[in-house]
Amino acid sequence: MAFMHRWMSSHWEDSRRVLKKPLVIAEFGKSSRDPGYNLNARDSFMSTIYTSIYNYARSGATLGGGLVWQLMAEGMNSYYDGYEIVLSENPSTGGVISRQSHAMTALSHLFSGPRSHPMSHAHGVIDNARETLNKPHHHHAQYEGKDGNESHP
Repeated sequence: MAFMHRWMSSHWEDSRRVLKKPLVIAEFGKSSRDPGYNLNARDSFMSTIYTSIYNYARSGATLGGGLVWQLMAEGMNSYYDGYEIVLSENPSTGGVISRQSHAMTALSHLFSGPRSHPMSHAHGVIDNARETLNKPHHHHAQYEGKDGNESHP
């Protein structure tokens, strides 16, 4: 995580000060092939990255979002590389992605909305977005299959 935070910070600074261009953090994830991998570790890693993206974007600067590696549809098993996320099979991870989407949408409306809103409204939008991003996720019941992998009813 320390490396990831330094990497994001340096790229954000470059996009803001040197390039003066928008930045999207892309192709980040956690491989199920890594030792000690579990779904909670992946969700925590993604939440941490998304929180950093949100905080940089909230500053009003150049960071515009993040694209996780990689979302797959059911039946694409031949493309699995350990980083695959099939939303129908991973509701908790889907919740992490959904909360980030809602938080970033709220920021988008804040920065692109009418200029007539008072700043108190802007702070309310930011607070609501932050609350959405940090809200604990609730997911469907999970069952551990014979192979140790989670399955969902």
